[in-house]
Amino acid sequence: MARYVDEIMNPELFFLRPQDTVGTALLGILSLGITAAPVVDPQRRPAGVVSLRDLVSATGGNTVGERMTAPAVTVARSAEIRDAGRTLAERDVHRLIVVDDEDRAVGVVSSLDLVRALLELPVTHPATFPHQDAAGVSWSDPFVLDADQIPSAPAGPGLFVLMHDELNRVVVPLWAEASEDVRARLLELTQAPHLQDVWLRRILEHDVQHLRVRVASVLDEGLRHASLDYARTQVAAASQPAGART
Repeated sequence: MARYVDEIMNPELFFLRPQDTVGTALLGILSLGITAAPVVDPQRRPAGVVSLRDLVSATGGNTVGERMTAPAVTVARSAEIRDAGRTLAERDVHRLIVVDDEDRAVGVVSSLDLVRALLELPVTHPATFPHQDAAGVSWSDPFVLDADQIPSAPAGPGLFVLMHDELNRVVVPLWAEASEDVRARLLELTQAPHLQDVWLRRILEHDVQHLRVRVASVLDEGLRHASLDYARTQVAAASQPAGART
């Protein structure tokens, strides 16, 4: 029987920043079929929550920060499930933002997750980002960045995102890039990491056992740029793995 929140939380977390526009937030929320998202600061600490209702309201400002509800209701990943359920009931919300020891958002736990856990039923989560991003681009599942798996990447125009995935607990996007030949570019990263940009080289050399990549084939240049811009907003907002910038 699961006892702690981090055993049942969903680690795939879509989040927004206070400066994001209402339009950007709507694209992300609608494309994922969710009803709300946490709003985080540059350190990925929850600042509030913005719902679909907040975003479509006729009143309010043009940014997420002007429309969000603050503060966010959070729970520690180390908290016991019963305590999380009590918080959920007392605060009259449907989900809690899960935070780590440094108060950074690392997941979400819903009322359904808690009910299933308390009834000793399996807690499962569908992939939050399995098919399309806010620009309408379809992405692959994450795979290991090595010579055996790279041939599955498209040999043509597209995008890729490098991410840190530690035991499926915390998924952090680190780098987003467009390429005229995604497969060739990924092979280049594995064969000559020392020739890359300084920050990219650090990503490729740090904690490589947890490095994953997602790819997308995008022939249309305009769509490719739109999706890249969106992916980079997620990279910019995400915190990096401990020690990656040292």
